[in-house]
Amino acid sequence: MTAFNGALDRLSRAYLLEKRLTADAAHELRTPLAVLRMRLESARLSGGAPLDWQAVNRDFGQIDRLTAQLLDLARKEQAGATDRQPSVNLSRTAREAAASVLPLVEQAGRSLNVVAPDRVEIANAVEADLRDMLRNLIENALTHGDGPITVTVTVTGTGARDCGFATIKVEDEGHGVPDSLREVVFERFRKGDASTPGAGLGLAIVRHVARE
Repeated sequence: MTAFNGALDRLSRAYLLEKRLTADAAHELRTPLAVLRMRLESARLSGGAPLDWQAVNRDFGQIDRLTAQLLDLARKEQAGATDRQPSVNLSRTAREAAASVLPLVEQAGRSLNVVAPDRVEIANAVEADLRDMLRNLIENALTHGDGPITVTVTVTGTGARDCGFATIKVEDEGHGVPDSLREVVFERFRKGDASTPGAGLGLAIVRHVARE
C-alpha cells in the first residue's frame, strides 16, 4: 500500500508539473509568436516588400531559448534521487560552465576568470544541473552586470571531524539587485529590468538547482 500511495503521489506531482509547464508555455510564447506572425503577414500583404530576416531570426531565437528553458526547468523539477551522482568535482564543473559561455563573454568585450582548486568533490549532486546553474549565473552577470566576471570555488571546515563546506560565487562589478527585488527575480518570468533580453527563467532554474 505504501508503494502504491508513493506511485500515486509521484503521478500527481508529474501531472501538476506538466499542467504548469503547459500554462507557462502558452502564456509566454503568445507574444513572440504573435510578433512573428505579424511580421510575416505584413510582408505578405506589402506586395513584394523585402522581409526583415534579421528580425525574424531574432524572433525564432527568442522562441527557441524560451522553449529550451521551459523544458529544462520541467526536467529538473521532475528529476528524482536516482539522477544524483555520488561525487561531483565542482571545480571542473565550474570550468566547463565558464568555457561554454566564453565566446559570448569575449563578444561582449568582457572577461571571465575561474579561481578554483584542482578538485572540490561534493556528494549526492547532479553534475549537469550544477553546470546549468553556473552557466545561468554567468549569463545573468553578462546580461545585467558590468566589468570582469569571476567564478570562485572555495572549501572551508576540512578538519578531522568536518567533511568541509563548498562555496561557489559568481561575481561582477555591476550595481547588483535592489533589496526590494531580491526575492522577485528568482520567480518564473520575473526580471529586475523588463527591458533586458531573456524570459526571466534563468534565476528560477538557479534557485531550483541550489535548493535541490
